[in-house]
Amino acid sequence: MKASNDFQTTIQEHLNELASKDPLFAETLKKKNKNINECCHYILSEVQKAKRNAWTDPEIFNMAVHYYDEDDIKNVKSINNYSAIHTTEKVSEVEGKVKKEEPKQSVKRVLPKQIIENQISLF
Repeated sequence: MKASNDFQTTIQEHLNELASKDPLFAETLKKKNKNINECCHYILSEVQKAKRNAWTDPEIFNMAVHYYDEDDIKNVKSINNYSAIHTTEKVSEVEGKVKKEEPKQSVKRVLPKQIIENQISLF
């Protein structure tokens, strides 16, 4: 299965951000025998091998970094699997446009005070 363009773009943006902060990784990212397409295939193959259904963003991003760090990872083949990366964008079903999700407000629950045995209640 080919990784979606959004998946590849998200991984590439993360790697570029790391490279902008870390000159050593910036050099690693320039390796001629590595590319984003094969990196995504590597991630998908690792997900399939692990037989887990849920992954955190850092776990997926760490696989991408690992792919570029290790010279012995090469010629990764496409597989029939998928992976997802959480994003704060949400596609509106009605409009078909991408919208930023509003942060959800936490709800505080006010519990009634517990009446202690033999305590007189004023209410």
